[in-house]
Amino acid sequence: MPKAYVVAKAISVDLSVELAEATLYADDGPSEVVKEFKGGKLALNVDDIGIAAAEVLTGAVKDSKGVLVSASEDNGKPVAIGYRAKKANGKYRFFWIYKVLFAMPSDNFATKGDNVRPDRV
Repeated sequence: MPKAYVVAKAISVDLSVELAEATLYADDGPSEVVKEFKGGKLALNVDDIGIAAAEVLTGAVKDSKGVLVSASEDNGKPVAIGYRAKKANGKYRFFWIYKVLFAMPSDNFATKGDNVRPDRV
């Protein structure tokens, strides 16, 4: 049986789903609408995923110095991801997404620039 564990503490989740839709027409009008799952994207913003979880999710490996090394051919295995969202009434709504494939996340860094803090002048 697969292992289940908390990957990290969630900050935010962004889920977008793409559906393929087709309309069947009969007797000069729409008779049936069919919607099927085409694809989706799940972006998780978490506090710190850690090397062990990143290895499992992305297929990257840790080298002898403890550095996570990812190659373009690395592929993690499909996993199920579950999370919850608090509703206005204080109760939770639970979500489970199956067969999720993860990739190495992108990073965005910027230099401090020429801003000077007033207490350093």
